[in-house]
Amino acid sequence: APLGSSILEAIFISALIWSVGAGLLEDGREKFDSFVKRPSHLPENSDDKTGVSAGELPVSEPTLYEYFFDRDESKWVPWKQVVPEYVHDPELKYNKILVPTVDTVRSKWLLKLMTSIKQPILFVGEPGTSKTATVSSFLRELDPDGHLLLNINMSSRTTSMDVQRNLEANVEKRTKDSYGPPPGKRLIVFIDDMNMPQVDTYGTQQPIALLKLLLERGGMFDRGKDL
Repeated sequence: APLGSSILEAIFISALIWSVGAGLLEDGREKFDSFVKRPSHLPENSDDKTGVSAGELPVSEPTLYEYFFDRDESKWVPWKQVVPEYVHDPELKYNKILVPTVDTVRSKWLLKLMTSIKQPILFVGEPGTSKTATVSSFLRELDPDGHLLLNINMSSRTTSMDVQRNLEANVEKRTKDSYGPPPGKRLIVFIDDMNMPQVDTYGTQQPIALLKLLLERGGMFDRGKDL
């Protein structure tokens, strides 16, 4: 069934918040929130218990970053209402324990969205903000029958050739110049500590430049052959 204009507008506002406004810090998020709300001219509703419907904007939380739009219910739902209760598993290793919070639930939702449309996603934050733990938790929940996982941990000694060889070792040849994971599988690459490679004479971090080429152009040069 076609979506109504109020639902489309709610989806658009949600997409705007989590695309154009996704990389902002707290102060910037408050300003961007006001920037989005002001021209929408939608009525404001502070009743989170019954839910804020499409065609209204929720305002009981400080910003729209604290909500997601539930397509099934056609309502704005506070993230804090969907944080699952933490159940401790004594068998889990310490580095695999992740206590659910608004941030981890929100981040995993974004990860799921971006992987479903085959787009890269970059998590930026201070050390100790559960970036690695959140991504690792998400990856453990993927269907192992349909996914191959490759973890690359960068350091100051990582070169672009290291990254290329690692990627090449995890794909197989399909045609003359086309490579990919085995049929029926998706290769998911998780790169940790991406800021670590050394900066060269020209201000470039070569492993990151290689990734930029791969993402923008969809391929890499075969450095085993003469150009």
